[in-house]
Amino acid sequence: MGVKRTTIELDEALAAQAVDATGGTLRSTVEQGLRLLIAQGRHDEQRRQDLLDRHLASAAKGVDLDVLLSGEAWR
Repeated sequence: MGVKRTTIELDEALAAQAVDATGGTLRSTVEQGLRLLIAQGRHDEQRRQDLLDRHLASAAKGVDLDVLLSGEAWR
């Protein structure tokens, strides 16, 4: 694992509350926060995909493929 050194400005009270909540160092707290954001993003994307899959599955029930493929639907 590579390490990226950077300087960021943090709200001191917020950082202190976060460190207290995790019981770790500021570095480990920031890393944990980044991991949580990544996990949440993946969860949100999976949820969106699940909703889309359900929608498409239910939409397919209302489509008559024979009519659609025959061109009757386009008249």
